[in-house]
Amino acid sequence: MTPQVLQNDIISNLYSLDDVSLIIFDECHRSVGDYAYCFIAKKYVETAKNHQILGLTASPGSTEEKINEIKNNLFVEHVEIRTDQDSDVKPYIYKVDNEWIKVKLPSEFMDIKKILIEKLRAIYKWLKQQELLNSSDVTKIFRKDLLALDKIINGKISASRDDEEKILLFSAKKFVANAIRLSHMDELIETQGVSALDDYMKKNVKKIKQNTANKSLKELFRDSGIKQILKLIETNKENGIVHPKLEKLSEV
Repeated sequence: MTPQVLQNDIISNLYSLDDVSLIIFDECHRSVGDYAYCFIAKKYVETAKNHQILGLTASPGSTEEKINEIKNNLFVEHVEIRTDQDSDVKPYIYKVDNEWIKVKLPSEFMDIKKILIEKLRAIYKWLKQQELLNSSDVTKIFRKDLLALDKIINGKISASRDDEEKILLFSAKKFVANAIRLSHMDELIETQGVSALDDYMKKNVKKIKQNTANKSLKELFRDSGIKQILKLIETNKENGIVHPKLEKLSEV
């Protein structure tokens, strides 16, 4: 049974949570927004006589805010962490020998990366000129830095009383949003290959066609460089270019 099926059964009065004594939410980091977990947890707490909730995840979130959001949505009060050194986990952990094998990305992937890096460099240069970044070096700026910068910009927008400054800050916010997208694209082509990048691009193109995309996403996909990447993706697919790590894996 999927969470969505249970949610629908509850809504249709086909199932009652009244006498349920425990619900375990696996992969509980999904408990955000309108995901079914949120609805189920709320109904459970409202209707069950003796409710208990346990959430399990290996990816609770990288910020206190994110973790608290999950806690609130699941009505969880207590959090426990387990590592491979804990006594109740350690007996089941076995030593793993890692051997790193480096593979070279094909030129077809590098052509895509080159466009992405150029776009990122241009954005970072502009943000540095506005004194919002200390560097425009793409090797020194990570996605966490962009996410932190987005929060700073939001704070500046809220505090600003100057219309011109607000216009500039909204432009900066748009650039940061697209930098995050470009950074994600770069990570996909480097670590997973054309197929993963193609899926991501198609999702965004679909949003644009359905008119559910925001302004920054629409502007990004009007860019000639992004259009070129879409063409390169199709060429790679037609030529059967796959990530070299898959070929290397088949040799192991």
